[in-house]
Amino acid sequence: MAAEIVASLADAVVVTGTDRRVLTANRAAAELFGRPLDDLPGTAIDDVVASSEREHVAERERRAFQGEEQHYETKVVRANGEERVVAVSTTPLVLEGELLGAVATLRDITPQPVRVGVRCDRDARRERPLHHLQPRRRDHLGVPPRGAGGPVVRADAPR
Repeated sequence: MAAEIVASLADAVVVTGTDRRVLTANRAAAELFGRPLDDLPGTAIDDVVASSEREHVAERERRAFQGEEQHYETKVVRANGEERVVAVSTTPLVLEGELLGAVATLRDITPQPVRVGVRCDRDARRERPLHHLQPRRRDHLGVPPRGAGGPVVRADAPR
């Protein structure tokens, strides 16, 4: 049942051994790294971490192996070379007193570009229905026909 829960999570989950190679991962991890799920086991962590971040991530994993829970941000590299910024939480994986590796959850926090000239959906929803009203109703509400000059009156504006 635990495997099904991990598989269904939206966040990427990666389990690594003390050799810093992937033991298992969920589908979200495969999507984050842009690799087939079956290719992840055995992959060195350094192969999916941006070269500028490898030393930092190795140190964080060492600290997790020593029992410290870790929370940090880093960059991973997709199979196509695209870098993504991720928030990482790592805990040691201990079974029957033996350290097996670490369990990490990763969430993609890469900033999304702002599209200039695109209205917020909320604003579009507020105005769209008014232009589809019959002319009599538009006039009653004080909404000018599309393309007409004059002031624009919002339905939620005080009168």
